[in-house]
Amino acid sequence: MLLRLLALSLSAASLSFAADIQLSPTGPISTPQAARDAARAAPKPARIVVAPGTYPITETITNTVVVTNPGAQSNVTGSAISTLTNTGADSQSGATLTWSATGLPVGLAINPSTGSITGSPTTACACAATITATDGASFAGSISFTWTATGAVSVTNPGTQSNATGSAISTLTPAAADTATGQTLTWTANGLPAGMAIASSGGAITGTPTTPGVFTVTLTATDGNGSA
Repeated sequence: MLLRLLALSLSAASLSFAADIQLSPTGPISTPQAARDAARAAPKPARIVVAPGTYPITETITNTVVVTNPGAQSNVTGSAISTLTNTGADSQSGATLTWSATGLPVGLAINPSTGSITGSPTTACACAATITATDGASFAGSISFTWTATGAVSVTNPGTQSNATGSAISTLTPAAADTATGQTLTWTANGLPAGMAIASSGGAITGTPTTPGVFTVTLTATDGNGSA
């Protein structure tokens, strides 16, 4: 006797029949090729097994640090600046901020505990300064601004000069000082008697006056940053 067995194909959405499978009591199962192909193609149910236990969950928490921009700063070299006090805020209540700075004019420094900047700039520059505040969890906020340091040039008055026309004068070498270090001064003069001139490098005045008179002379020394 031949038994007819219907093979079932299960899917998540429906129950459907595959091809007939014939079973003989005296021989092996005789399965048509179509049935075997259908069995291979039929959806196979899947099962996800979660073993009991503890599963770690990673949660990332970030702080936001905001530094108030103090705005552009300008100071004269050689003079102590008024203390610049910086302020910052952290989204984490009670966080302690550590301060640092880059690009400050030479001679200035920031207090890592308070963020205050003090000192006396020694070198003229238009410096791109950046101030950073970092909390204990290494989250940081920064702000950038321009800090200009200019030199102050002072010329020593050589006093009243008197010379006879037609005779070469003794070289007059004026003196000047610049609060910015390492600067080279360029000299000019207005109102010199005819026949006299000033050397742009060094400022030495030489020559032979040709015209009598009383002259008001102005000497100017200018550094490489335009300070005079």
